[in-house]
Amino acid sequence: MQIDMHYYGTYAMAAAAGIPRDDAEIVAHASQYVDDQDHEELRSVRTVNGDTCEAVIGIATAHSPYDISADVGLMKSLINKLTRRPMNSTADDSRLVWVPFHFLPGGGNGKYLERIMCKRDSQIAQEMIGHHIKQKDEKFNLQLLGIAAHVYADTFSHFGFSGTTSSLNQVEKDTISLDGRTSSKMQEMLWNVSERIKTGFANNSGLGHGGVDTLPDMPFLKWEFEHALGYVDKRDNTVNFLEACRRLHDHFTCFANEKGYSTPRISFDEIASTVEQYTLL
Repeated sequence: MQIDMHYYGTYAMAAAAGIPRDDAEIVAHASQYVDDQDHEELRSVRTVNGDTCEAVIGIATAHSPYDISADVGLMKSLINKLTRRPMNSTADDSRLVWVPFHFLPGGGNGKYLERIMCKRDSQIAQEMIGHHIKQKDEKFNLQLLGIAAHVYADTFSHFGFSGTTSSLNQVEKDTISLDGRTSSKMQEMLWNVSERIKTGFANNSGLGHGGVDTLPDMPFLKWEFEHALGYVDKRDNTVNFLEACRRLHDHFTCFANEKGYSTPRISFDEIASTVEQYTLL
């Protein structure tokens, strides 16, 4: 998902669920910041008698925090753009960033690569956001709720893929098709030459949903593709995004109850048709 959902959709659901607007804005900002945090730096240090005993270092959680500064060579910039990799990426990216923030494992009883795949509204995802809601008395409770909302919402778009390198993430080339809801102009924009080249690189890496580029993150798409393992995945993003909004509204309502907010609330059924209309834009 992108800013239309992680910020604006999250804010709308939080406010409708009875979270005061100022607090809802903090929740939405924290949710979107997971995709915007693109740098690593020393955040704080605690010293005792001149000796450093504690340090907190920020980790870039953005999808593609490219450094396109003038001192970076053209070829290196191009390679990083094509492979959607940050300039300062490390071998720990999957473990520290992709898996926990963007592709929460769905669990289950299968093999490791199956269990680590993201699942839509999984039991793990529900337990995660439920646990964070219980932290209502923590000073950072709104920020924590926003981060949880980001991770939870992504399960409705990133399901079927994992945040680690896996053959299960690969798709068969040239099997992606979009239905009539997407104009030919939009298809041309999505699948021009550069997009196909970039997607090819990403598909070969087997990381995340790179093989289908940003198609899972666009709320108005109805599309399908064939996995490298041979089965066809047919998706209607509007249905998935609408359900994500409904479930976020449910969780935000629980949080509002836990906090004892007295702000007027709007049930999801009252706004469902409006939310669906906006996902189609």
